[in-house]
Amino acid sequence: MSFGCSLALTGMWSLATLPPDRAPQNQPVLLSVDINSAAATELALLPGIGPVSARNIVDNRTLHGPFDSVQDLARVAGIGPKTIAACEPFATASVRPAAAAQSLPTIPEASVP
Repeated sequence: MSFGCSLALTGMWSLATLPPDRAPQNQPVLLSVDINSAAATELALLPGIGPVSARNIVDNRTLHGPFDSVQDLARVAGIGPKTIAACEPFATASVRPAAAAQSLPTIPEASVP
């Protein structure tokens, strides 16, 4: 069974069911963290990620743009393969299309008589 709704409490978390090959053995997975939109406090809830690593993730994301996948956490200092493997079942990396991220609405100029 898969849930497609988001919790109203925060946009960083969503209910999800992982495919069997990604789900931890004998553990239901109900929440996942979007590493491209979560604040440091949410990121720190991931296994192997403490407050310092969480802040490093946010800083890296701000400087270098969104992560393409959870595996891209390797570009953050102090995060290695074991930490990524521990986080993968609980993390996602949604990416906004570049055009949508950069397009801003335009306001037509008012004509002055």
